Amino acid sequence: MRYTAIIPAAGAGTRLKPLTHTIPKPMVHVAGKPIIGHILDQMEGAVERVVIVVGYMKEKLIDYVEKNYKNKFKIDFVEQKEQMGLGHSIWVTKDVIDGPVLIVLGDEIFERKYKEMLGECSDEYDGTIGVKEVDNPSLYGIVELNNDNSIRKLVEKPKITKSNLAAAGVYVINNSKILFESLDNIVEGKGGQGGEYQLTDALQVMVDKGAKLNTFKIEKWYDCGRPEMLLNVNKILLKSSRIKGEIENCAVIDPVIIEAGCRIKDSVIGPYVSIAKGSEVVNSIIKNSIIGMNSEIKDVLLMGSIVSAEAKVFGKGERLYIGENAEIDMR
Repeated sequence: MRYTAIIPAAGAGTRLKPLTHTIPKPMVHVAGKPIIGHILDQMEGAVERVVIVVGYMKEKLIDYVEKNYKNKFKIDFVEQKEQMGLGHSIWVTKDVIDGPVLIVLGDEIFERKYKEMLGECSDEYDGTIGVKEVDNPSLYGIVELNNDNSIRKLVEKPKITKSNLAAAGVYVINNSKILFESLDNIVEGKGGQGGEYQLTDALQVMVDKGAKLNTFKIEKWYDCGRPEMLLNVNKILLKSSRIKGEIENCAVIDPVIIEAGCRIKDSVIGPYVSIAKGSEVVNSIIKNSIIGMNSEIKDVLLMGSIVSAEAKVFGKGERLYIGENAEIDMR
């Protein structure tokens, strides 16, 4: 089958503030590039066309994707004008989708290539959902199975459940016609709760209508929804060093990523540090931290910190989460 990827990327990223005050969540940097960059890199070879659902700060996301990926995929953008849940974000793409879809959330990173995941999905089913066993089911959309391992029930963040299988953010839907009919049922029938329409509810409607959904197991699934999670993902993905910037009189402790256009002087960098393009670091010690593009850092000790793009930090050491264009002087 020839799949079209749908990436819901319209949310404001409230849990990542202040990092998302001036950029959308998929544009937050981790391990040397924005989250959306990691997702699209892993998608090469799996699909030819990608539909990205945009909303909050959409121009920055569109600009990055068009500059870096327009020669790798046919890319379309669909605007979700109101953020009304994951199901709604998929529903707004219905006029541009015809055929099977690969749905991948815009704030989650997987180490496996999506081409490999698609290879585990059978054409005999109407859809296949990636799942992972979790210790805290009440935080996730949960999947309950029949004896033949087909899906019996899906429920969003249940208080009580018989299953610990979480839907892990990868949905392969062979029969998108039934999916969008089910989304119509939820959205146009006002079936949402709290003003939001969940994808799990639409998938349950599919099951109730007789659709057969299967699962495949996912490991190495990284949620980038909170600052502390970002630092953990950064640490996991930094398996080796990549240094493209200019370094003078520095100690570099592997693994680190220093992108092109960076100038690092009289500093100790690493381990587990990623510094995005165009940043300057002088007379500083940085460990286990993420530095965004075109940032300026001088005379600082940073440990377990996140500095967004074009921020400036001067002075003593702190643990900081700094948004884009911020200036912090602690001297």
